Amino acid sequence: MDKKDVLDVLFEKVKYSNEQMDIIYSLEEAREEWHSASRFFQYVSEPDLVDYAIHREDAAKSKFMYYLSKARDKGIEVNWVYMIG
Repeated sequence: MDKKDVLDVLFEKVKYSNEQMDIIYSLEEAREEWHSASRFFQYVSEPDLVDYAIHREDAAKSKFMYYLSKARDKGIEVNWVYMIG
């Protein structure tokens, strides 16, 4: 069962509009990108890649915060227990 399947099961229990579901999927994707960028930064050792790693993590964090704000604006409560990872 992949992450999309898990989210689909959760959506069966709570009714969301299509727009809300899109935001939730985007939020989860952004969270995964942020986590991936953070791991990359932890393991990068090439000086030329350190700046890239920093920018990548900052961009991923900004994307996550954007979707988190959008979720709150649409009345979506984010329960961190259900954030997959």
